[in-house]
Amino acid sequence: MKSFVEFLIESSKTYEFRVKVAGELTSEHMDRIENRMERFGLESISKPKKSPIQKQPAGFGESVTNSEVSVMEITTNYPATPQQIAALLQDIVDLPESHVIVVNKNSPDEIAREVAADTKEGEYKPLLLNDYDDEKVDPSFGDEYNSNFLKELSTRDYEFDAENKEKAQTTNDIPVGTKSPIAGK
Repeated sequence: MKSFVEFLIESSKTYEFRVKVAGELTSEHMDRIENRMERFGLESISKPKKSPIQKQPAGFGESVTNSEVSVMEITTNYPATPQQIAALLQDIVDLPESHVIVVNKNSPDEIAREVAADTKEGEYKPLLLNDYDDEKVDPSFGDEYNSNFLKELSTRDYEFDAENKEKAQTTNDIPVGTKSPIAGK
């Protein structure tokens, strides 16, 4: 049987986050981030990878324009929410909330984004350069549709109730003036 210490060592869990900051992260910022993240038991922090300046960086709101995005991975030993880490980074980097995005690395949205980025599509070919595919489809309106509809109707067999020869009673067959709409008369 395992001792309690061995059990704790095996059951240690790490919490991984992906951080995107619209703006420049200096080495001074990185030192301050490392110091402040120690409260969550910082295990590792990656060096920020910078993207080229983009007019509208993906994932950020409309207020972020013409900015480079620094992306880094943070791993902690103690649980933290993305909101806690985002608030901490906003305070350190002195940027508004719209310029900092923190997501769990194992969130379904982030996994789907990574899978979409990993799948390599074939060589891109513009649609305008391709020949038009002349597909014959059934018309859904017009003279051809009407003629097809009438042909289909003529081929159907309709069954009528030929056994019942009794004439149905209509409102014209009811005697008039024998019953009053007012009760008792």
